[in-house]
Amino acid sequence: MRPFDYYSPGTIEEVFSLLRKSKNEAKLLAGGTDLVGNMKLKTLSPKVVIDLKRIKGLNRINYSKRNGLRIGALATLTDIHTSVAVRENFSFLAQAAGEVGSVQVRNRATLGGNLCNASPAADTVPPLIAMGAVARVRGPRRERAVNLEQ
Repeated sequence: MRPFDYYSPGTIEEVFSLLRKSKNEAKLLAGGTDLVGNMKLKTLSPKVVIDLKRIKGLNRINYSKRNGLRIGALATLTDIHTSVAVRENFSFLAQAAGEVGSVQVRNRATLGGNLCNASPAADTVPPLIAMGAVARVRGPRRERAVNLEQ
């Protein structure tokens, strides 16, 4: 693995600042199950790694009949698989999350990483598309909603 600068910001605003400063040389680390493996294989060699794990609230899973299911980008696949709200209301999503990789992978892998890698093997994508899931995507200037199948 090649040397890189590592940052662990506490806010999304800090992430955007680091991304601007890194001039497209950064990779975001959520769970790291794919990123770290690719860095070890040297198929990716970022100069900067920005770890998102310290950003509060991005790992939440909330459900209400009024607002539906909301899952933060940093919720792990284990969190989703074991969530009572997900198991009771969206058992197919809980099942899909529970079938990804090994226990060790599920304990690190995040929903955001599973979606953002755009892998054809992303086990959470089919049930989310079937549910009509919408991703809230935030940039430095605004936030927007994107239908997951788009």
